[in-house]
Amino acid sequence: VHLVGGRIHDTSLKAQLESLWAVCRRQHPDFQARMLMVAAKEMDIPFMPFLPDSRYWQFGWGAKSRVFFETTSNDGGALGRSWQRNKITSKELMHAMGLPTPMHVLVNQEDDLTAGVGQIGFPCVIKPFDGGGGKGVTANINSADDLQRAFRHARQFSNEPLMLEQHIDGIDHRLMVIGGKLVAAIRREASYVIGDGVSTVRELLNQLNARRFENLVKSHYLRPIPADEVLVQHLRTYGIDLEDVLSPGHKLSLRSNANRSTGGITADVTDCLHPQVRAMAEQFALAMGLDAAGLDYLTTDITRPSHEAGGAFIEINATPGMAVFIAAG
Repeated sequence: VHLVGGRIHDTSLKAQLESLWAVCRRQHPDFQARMLMVAAKEMDIPFMPFLPDSRYWQFGWGAKSRVFFETTSNDGGALGRSWQRNKITSKELMHAMGLPTPMHVLVNQEDDLTAGVGQIGFPCVIKPFDGGGGKGVTANINSADDLQRAFRHARQFSNEPLMLEQHIDGIDHRLMVIGGKLVAAIRREASYVIGDGVSTVRELLNQLNARRFENLVKSHYLRPIPADEVLVQHLRTYGIDLEDVLSPGHKLSLRSNANRSTGGITADVTDCLHPQVRAMAEQFALAMGLDAAGLDYLTTDITRPSHEAGGAFIEINATPGMAVFIAAG
């Protein structure tokens, strides 16, 4: 229209068209997907984009639908494992399916933190988006100085962009889905010590670790808690250090994250899980095509639906370990 009306010159037409085609290519199937679509039309099978601006396409509806990337489908978990390895993609999937998940942005350098936290706000979480096991994760960050320290800690575990994420209040849970059915919900909490009015925090920590061994079978799959810089910085948020003596009955958490790999403790809450949360976990694992999936879910109350308790799914693990369940009994 602009060309016919004389409002665009021939010299800029090519650049304008290239820009238009770039947008079109992101929205339209490649030639591999088109082959499947031609066959699907002949078989009266509906299809639609699975994720915006991606090469993933869904064929069919409901439990028997399949998602394809070229000739690979989510049947058997090949695509699911690929999606799970990238926290950004798995979050996009959660959004697409209507699952609650916290806001996030990616940051490459310390200079990006100010703009990033301007979008997310405090409190926030920073973590590598290409790792697992709680490595490099710092939660409940409430100041620019703490965020800078947390960035440097996370950078030790990844050279990729880091994920800056909205902090969700609540308790961490691991939801285990096998064969499309939820089989266990495990509450994960950060380990803690309780003051006796005599012992220092370091002494209380040593007493706690005395019952935990490198031999995980012997320690019932509870790992020792390292007295590292992450622990020290976490204690400083309470104005406490390792040589302080806690008053009798004072309960002090030792880390901001509850992963068992960094010393967290576990409890079985399967019978308390709300049916809505159970259904969401099962549907997401089904869409991913995973026979075994571990979903991380934060909520203030596992007995209530997510919209009432402010619950949110954080991520999914395609190779969930069994130790967290054995540690919970």
